[in-house]
Amino acid sequence: MNERHGLSNTKTWKSWRSMRERCSNPNNPNWHNYGGRGITVCDRWNQSYLNFLSDMGERPEGTTLDRIDNNKGYEKKNCRWTTIKTQNNNKRNNQIYKSRTVFEWADFLNLNVKTIKTRLHRGWPWEQALGLVKRRKK
Repeated sequence: MNERHGLSNTKTWKSWRSMRERCSNPNNPNWHNYGGRGITVCDRWNQSYLNFLSDMGERPEGTTLDRIDNNKGYEKKNCRWTTIKTQNNNKRNNQIYKSRTVFEWADFLNLNVKTIKTRLHRGWPWEQALGLVKRRKK
C-alpha cells in the first residue's frame, strides 16, 4: 500500500502506523499484547491511512488511541481518542477494589501508582496498600 498524502509525520499518522505495527509484526516489542493475542485492525483502516483519518479525525492534543473493549480489535465503533489517565483505567490487567482501579485510587488518595502496585504485589491487603489502615508489624 503506497498512499501519497503528505501527512506521514503527524501524530495521527504515527498512531495509525503504531496500531498497525503492533497488530501485524511479530518483531514489534508489544506484539504479544496485540497481534499475538488476536487483536486486529479492520480492513478499512489497514488498507488506508486516509480511511482511518476520515473515521477518527485528527488526534487531539494530549490523547492516544484507545480501544473501548480491550478484547476487540481496532475499528471505528471500538476506538476513541482519550487521555492517558482514561486509558490507564481501561487496561485489561487492572486490579479493582471497591469499584476503583489502582490508578483511580492513586489519584483519589494522592498516592503513587507504583507504590500501591508494589504493595499489592508483596501481598498487602488493599486497605493497607492504600494506606487506609495502619500496617501491622510482624
